[in-house]
Amino acid sequence: GTTTLHVGDTVNYTATGTSYSGAWKVLGVDNSGHILIMAAENAETKSLGGSLEQAKSDYANIESILNGVCEKYGHGTGAISARSIKVEDIDRITGYNPLNEGIYDSEKTGNGQKYSWDTLNDEPVYYGDTFEYTSGIFYKNGAWVTATNESPVTINVTEYAYGFKVSNKIENMINPGHNTYWLASRSVYCISGYAYFYVRIEAYDGVDGEILVYSNGGYYSDTYGVRPVVSLESSVRLTGSSSTGWTIQ
Repeated sequence: GTTTLHVGDTVNYTATGTSYSGAWKVLGVDNSGHILIMAAENAETKSLGGSLEQAKSDYANIESILNGVCEKYGHGTGAISARSIKVEDIDRITGYNPLNEGIYDSEKTGNGQKYSWDTLNDEPVYYGDTFEYTSGIFYKNGAWVTATNESPVTINVTEYAYGFKVSNKIENMINPGHNTYWLASRSVYCISGYAYFYVRIEAYDGVDGEILVYSNGGYYSDTYGVRPVVSLESSVRLTGSSSTGWTIQ
């Protein structure tokens, strides 16, 4: 017969050679038909930043850094590979679209505040807005560059944050313990005169960002959890049900 999985279902998966013993939850199916499952708890922690040069490097390479940490979780029955969770995964299962719902839509209403407010310059900032800078350091087109009067740099706002309004099943899958974790995704927030370079995070039932680099040369560091996403063979055999959980044969 046909096995029907639902997002948030529990899968009894063991990542061989790791100490993670928490639950795994169905995240969905990728474009190749592979079943995606995510760790429902932080599998380990990762520190980012610590110095300006380290923060710049971490920001530029965040996907490969977090995916590299998660690779070892892709060794188990039925598994193909593993990577870090990213913001697109959370957006998909929560139904969030910043083009429709604005930058900071904490209630996820879709018809509320469509922008954030630049209190320094007393003006709104919208997702997708473009800012031009003539001083500072900026990440653009895959590299860090320095803006000058002779060589100004334009940056688009890509940061957004929102709270969840989802079923308990999905909420308990995304962050049941309210433990912050990194997403393998970067973003940038702009105001007149400054830009802030974020690595996205999931924190307290919402997507947000942690600043790693300031365009004026400042930096930040922090340690948060890591959540692997494992790809399973589309042909993997599962027994069980959505209510009792699934076991990989």
